Amino acid sequence: MTQLIVEVPDELASQLEQLGQPMQEIVVRALQQYVEVERNQFVMTQTRTWQLAGTLEVANPEQTDPIEQSAEGVTLTNYAEHVDDVLY
Repeated sequence: MTQLIVEVPDELASQLEQLGQPMQEIVVRALQQYVEVERNQFVMTQTRTWQLAGTLEVANPEQTDPIEQSAEGVTLTNYAEHVDDVLY
C-alpha cells in the first residue's frame, strides 16, 4: 500500500470529521471515484445526455420519423441521432 500525505484546509477537515467516517476511507473512495470518472470521460454512452435520450418517447411520431419494431415489439427510432430536432 502507498502512503499519501495530504494537507486539508481546517474547515474541510472539520466537515469530514462530522461525517463520522475515517478520513482514509473518505479519501480512498474519492480517489476511486475520480479515477472512474477520468477513465470513462470519453465514453459517450456514460453521459447523462445519452441516458436521457434513451428514455425519450414521442407520443405521436411523424410519418417521416424512421420507426421500426424490435424483436421484443419495442418501437425504435433514431431520435438519439436527431435529439435536437425532436426537442426543439
